[in-house]
Amino acid sequence: DEVQSQFRTRTMFKVGPIRVAALLASNRGASLRKAPTAMCVRSLYVTSESPKANPRMMKFTVDQELLHPDYGLDWYIDKEADEEMIPMFPIARDCFAIGGGNAVLGVFFRRQSMSVTLSEDFSWEHVEPTVRKILMDYYAQKNPEFELDPPPYVPEADEDEETTAENIHSNVKHIELMRRENEEKLKRKKW
Repeated sequence: DEVQSQFRTRTMFKVGPIRVAALLASNRGASLRKAPTAMCVRSLYVTSESPKANPRMMKFTVDQELLHPDYGLDWYIDKEADEEMIPMFPIARDCFAIGGGNAVLGVFFRRQSMSVTLSEDFSWEHVEPTVRKILMDYYAQKNPEFELDPPPYVPEADEDEETTAENIHSNVKHIELMRRENEEKLKRKKW
């Protein structure tokens, strides 16, 4: 059997006046009156399950896109082997920081889910809520720091068009090389 837990969070944001009905009680009885208020509801649905075969791994599924389409279908990040890639994946970076950097060993991303591999020294009881918070913070902030896209190339002021094109081509080749290396690593990985 799989252990499943579900969590739903709702956050209120003030975004502008919306007129809603407010029930106000007075000494003479209750009256219905329209009052200005501001409200917008953001919701993120997160489920988690731990397979019986590997209790050190837990899968977190969200109802929104987790992995950017340019990165392919699957992406595995190992804490020890992929230090240069960790800054490109802020969710993985934050997961690797849990427990003083010793709790999480690897993070496997799919389009709408991620699996986290836990160290033997830690339990899911303490780590699971932290991973959920990391996911919620990622979707709540949505600032450039939390984008999975590589930063766009900005040409130097004195750079000509040919040099700019070469640098952009070099960046694209680097991303393709990283993607191929990841695909090879996934083929070799023993789950």
